[in-house]
Amino acid sequence: MEHSVTYTDGGVAILRLQGNLNMVSAPAVREAVASLVAEGSSRVVVDLADVPFLDSSGLGALIGGLKSTRQAGGDLRIASAGSKSGSSSSSRTWSGS
Repeated sequence: MEHSVTYTDGGVAILRLQGNLNMVSAPAVREAVASLVAEGSSRVVVDLADVPFLDSSGLGALIGGLKSTRQAGGDLRIASAGSKSGSSSSSRTWSGS
């Protein structure tokens, strides 16, 4: 997984991730958020536009990042999460019967 960081004029760090966010890459994401917080950036946006796959380890890394930023008086937000074009999905409607 690759990542890059940019900053808004308001001092918000935007962490752009590229690649799968899974058990292999989750530690690097945890470390990236921890480094941002250690450098004084407690307001972080994680951009998932280029993340085609996210497993429970990746979700855990994001939750850990949220806890870190909140303990530092900030917050972590997720941007561009959702369905990717070309991905298959199904939905099921359940009735009360």
